[in-house]
Amino acid sequence: MPARPSASRDAAIALLSKLRILYSPEPVEFTRRGERKVIAATVQSMCGLGHIVRTVREEAQSRGGASPKRSRDRDGITLSPNSGYGDSFPGTVFHAATPAPLSISTPTIRAPGVWQARDWSDSGCRLRGRAADLNDVVPGSLMCIREHSDAAWIVSIVRRLRRLMVDHVEISLEFIGRKPRFIKLVTAGDPLAPADDPASKRRTYGAIYLPLSEKRPTLPIKTMVVPVAVFGEGRVVTLVSSEARYTLRFNKALEHHADFVWTTFTLSAKR
Repeated sequence: MPARPSASRDAAIALLSKLRILYSPEPVEFTRRGERKVIAATVQSMCGLGHIVRTVREEAQSRGGASPKRSRDRDGITLSPNSGYGDSFPGTVFHAATPAPLSISTPTIRAPGVWQARDWSDSGCRLRGRAADLNDVVPGSLMCIREHSDAAWIVSIVRRLRRLMVDHVEISLEFIGRKPRFIKLVTAGDPLAPADDPASKRRTYGAIYLPLSEKRPTLPIKTMVVPVAVFGEGRVVTLVSSEARYTLRFNKALEHHADFVWTTFTLSAKR
């Protein structure tokens, strides 16, 4: 489905803001929400929404293979009608029937990268390592990290990049959520479009859901990280679950970047 003009404009503005931070003659300072402690540790990483969606989905499927009930208990998302925050009913999204091809732009999964953590706080961290492609870690990029293979993924946004030498860089991350969960979002086709027009067909997108969190980082609301192509403030989409379908409406974006949108949502119906 072609991107709407407003989405293209927002993406261009997001890209320019990235370039301003990257090429600013003076370092851009960011206010930290937590005191950072100096550490020396190794973390695993995954860059880009496409890679993160695929990895989270496959890890959830591998965990769910042993016991369906246990998988529901561990991996189910909790939503609630009208607000998305109150009394809840569970739903799992890892074995949903796909009404249309799943749109994830990344064709293959890369093995998790390895970075050296230099400092850490409840709100973010500073990493050093080798970046094969600087486009993966420019300010505004999405990145998941974890301390080891059994730890929960922490979803982050790159806030600062400093090139040390050749392909070795130092990056600063801000945490936006932990324990991401794979979800499928279905968009309605345009009923006025001709039958042979791609816009007339429903599209299914992979995205990630970030639940409430009282741990690092503290997140008092439920949010989603979705592809730019699916987002629109006020747009109504369907979240497909193995047990039900949820109709939800996107609220105003918390952050809008070139390849992803971090947003809250309002759940209006379950069927």
